[in-house]
Amino acid sequence: MKLLNRYLSAEIFFVHIGHGALFVGALVIVGVALPWWALFIAAPLVLFSLLGWAYEARFVLPAATRLWRGDNGPRPRKRKPQ
Repeated sequence: MKLLNRYLSAEIFFVHIGHGALFVGALVIVGVALPWWALFIAAPLVLFSLLGWAYEARFVLPAATRLWRGDNGPRPRKRKPQ
């Protein structure tokens, strides 16, 4: 089971980081091909995409790290004392 957890964790890391690298690569290619003023028009879309990627990383990468360590269950939320 630990080998499967490590495989899934590595796949999660690879896919998430790979999609980020592909996005940056596509952004560079489009940035070189378009005139400079067109980049201002696309800036909100680029910013929104980057924020979405970062938001997803907040909950995907910690789960992948737990899988890598051998923890396969979700962590229960801590309740505030009443």
